[in-house]
Amino acid sequence: MTEEPTKMSLLELAAPELPIPLKVSHAGRTYRVRHFLRPPAPADWFAYEVALAMAVEELPPAPDSPGHGPAFGEEPTFKLHLRSTDAALELWDRLARRVEGYQLPPSNQDQPDWRTLIPLAHKEAAVHALTLVAPAALAPDSTNNDPTNYDFPLLADEVPIVLEAVVAGVAYPRLVHSFPPPSVEAERTYRRLLAETLLVRGSRSPRTLIPSRLPALVRLYDRLILTVSGYSLNARPLTDPAEIARVMDAWHKRVAVQALFGEVTEPSPADASTPTELPTTQELPE
Repeated sequence: MTEEPTKMSLLELAAPELPIPLKVSHAGRTYRVRHFLRPPAPADWFAYEVALAMAVEELPPAPDSPGHGPAFGEEPTFKLHLRSTDAALELWDRLARRVEGYQLPPSNQDQPDWRTLIPLAHKEAAVHALTLVAPAALAPDSTNNDPTNYDFPLLADEVPIVLEAVVAGVAYPRLVHSFPPPSVEAERTYRRLLAETLLVRGSRSPRTLIPSRLPALVRLYDRLILTVSGYSLNARPLTDPAEIARVMDAWHKRVAVQALFGEVTEPSPADASTPTELPTTQELPE
């Protein structure tokens, strides 16, 4: 089970290692194992995103489909390509220090390295656990008669972005990143970043490559961040923006910046809000 932090618990950013609990079902039995990973540095996250090699491919219409294409009113079909497994394995190899809960062979020259014996799915699940951070589902404001609609603040002194995360099996429901209201320049920078793609032609199905955006998102976070709460460095709160920029996890920076700029959507009768749910541990099917 996930541990709930005490009232004063802070997410420690200088932890020597992260114990990742996994629940594994295999051959009719359930196992609980742990992977101990080094906290990822920005360079680790940058390499991970590059290794994902994200691309979107427009698929050709089926030969037997009516009309044969968008010119006849048919909606185009797209496929997202990700090297998620390969990227996770590369990151696991960079971060893994030790494991518990496995029957490992004796350490000698006649036995293979224990790292090569850990199942691929276990490694991928351990890396996925490092990404369990999302905007928090905030409680409705009791002063608002309509909790589904708020007035957008145009003259706020700062914008608090509240995240929730599960780190090393512990849930942190309120991690706050405070920013100034984004300037027009900052918003243009963010929008240009989202628009950067590379179209590859010459094949039957055009493919759009999505370049790595994490380094630019991190730089934008570092430029804008004012304060954070819910985090600590060597058991002390973080107060200096320069220090926050230096030690904050790059994946948390990404999620906070994306939440800061948000998105604009047209209202729909089918709109419904659902709270963000983060799994406490990664469960692997048999």
